[in-house]
Amino acid sequence: MTTRRSLSPLQRERLSMNDKRAKDETGRKFGALTVLRFVYVPDKPGAHFECQCDCGNLLVAQGGDLRAGNRKSCGCLIDGRPRNITKHPLYNIHAGMLDRCHNSRSKDYPRYGGRGIVVCERWHDIDAFAADMGTRPSADHSIDRINNNGPYEPGNCRWATNIEQSRNRSNNYVRGTTSVELCRGLDLKPGTFRNRIAKGWPLEEALLPGKQWRRHG
Repeated sequence: MTTRRSLSPLQRERLSMNDKRAKDETGRKFGALTVLRFVYVPDKPGAHFECQCDCGNLLVAQGGDLRAGNRKSCGCLIDGRPRNITKHPLYNIHAGMLDRCHNSRSKDYPRYGGRGIVVCERWHDIDAFAADMGTRPSADHSIDRINNNGPYEPGNCRWATNIEQSRNRSNNYVRGTTSVELCRGLDLKPGTFRNRIAKGWPLEEALLPGKQWRRHG
C-alpha cells in the first residue's frame, strides 16, 4: 500500500486538490473499524484509508464517510451488533477473493495481488458483493473474471463453471500467448500446463506450480 509519507509530489498535489481538509486518521477507531494507513486512490476525491474491521476483514474507506459515521464496519454489523459473517453463503468465495488479492502472505498472492489484480472498494463489503453478483447458481459455479488481467469489480465478474472458465481463458491464452511463455519462470512444464487445460482446469489453476491444486470457491 502507498502511505502518505511515500506519496510522490504529484500524488500529494492531487490529494491536496481533491480534499484540502484531508487529515491523517491513522490509528483512530470508527465503530468497528481501525484505520491502518493512508491509501492513494487515483481519480477519487478525498483521502482514503485502509481499515481493519473487528472481525478481521480489510477494506478501504473514504475519510469523510468514516468521520460522518457512514462507514462503521465491513458490513458484519446489524444495527450495531456483530453478526456471524462466516455463515453468509458467499463468505468463502468473498474471503478467498480478498485474501489472494490483498494478503501478501497468501500463497496465491503472486498471481493476483502481486500482478496488480485487486478487489474494488465496493466489494470489500460482502453485502455489496452479494448484491452485485446475485445468487450463486450452484456449488459447481465459482467467480470468474471476464478480463483475466482486470480487477474483481461489477461488469468484469460472473458466475461460471470450471468448464466455462476453461473455455474462456484457454481461448484467450491461445490467441495471445504460448504455453511456453505462460510457464516461463514457473515450476511448471508447458506439457503439464497443456494437459491441465485439456482436462478442463481454469487457466489460473492450470498455472499452479508442480502438483498444487486448489479450487477457489
